[in-house]
Order: sequence, then C-alpha cells, then structure tokens
Amino acid sequence: MNPYASPTLNETKTGSRTRRLAPLLGVVGGIVFTPFALWLAMISAGAGHGSYGVAKILFPIQMLSTLMTDSISIPVLITAAVQYPIVGAVAGTLYRIGTRQGMLGSAVLAGIHCIFVLVVFRFGSTSF
Repeated sequence: MNPYASPTLNETKTGSRTRRLAPLLGVVGGIVFTPFALWLAMISAGAGHGSYGVAKILFPIQMLSTLMTDSISIPVLITAAVQYPIVGAVAGTLYRIGTRQGMLGSAVLAGIHCIFVLVVFRFGSTSF
C-alpha cells in the first residue's frame, strides 16, 4: 500500500465519521472512567482514615477546594463526577480539529492537570 496515495472514498468517510464522533467518544470515555476514578479515590481515602494521595492525583482541583471549605462537599463531588467527561469532550474536540493540534491540546490539558497535582501536594490542606 502506497502511503502517499490519496485515500479512497470509503477511507475518507470512515476517517471523517470518527472525527465527527470524537467529542462524543471522549464524553463516553470520561463517563466510563469516572466511576473507577471515584472508587479509587474513595478506597484510598479509607473513609477518612487513609491517604488522599490518589484523590489528589485524580482530582487535584477538587482537592484544592478543600482549602476553602475544609471538607469534601456535594458540589465538590459533582464537579469530580463531571470532570473527566468534560475533559474527554475537550480532548475529542481537539482531535476533531486535527491530529497535530489534538496532540498538542491534549498535552496542554495533561500539563495543566500535572501542574494542579503539584500545587495540591505543595499547598493542599493538611487534613486531606
């Protein structure tokens, strides 16, 4: 198969359909991943007697909010539940824009997440 040959009509339709569905696939991926992430965070916290390290890695922004409230409230849990579907939609949209831009955008999203993880471990609440 010649890598420089133009794609056939069928290959073009398949590729464009995947790109059109990318944001939806990102949301679905986020919906599938969220329960596992929440479960891991709750198990590691051990009903308040464990470590919140996994929660800080998976949900750094929400764990930073504990500085203001000194508790993990219902709004924090709601934002944790919608975080990964939203990130999936954004990543899917970036992929739909183009492969290079999608990769760059996804790397920026991952970098922002890593920065928040570092901040929450450095400045986060000592109770959590």
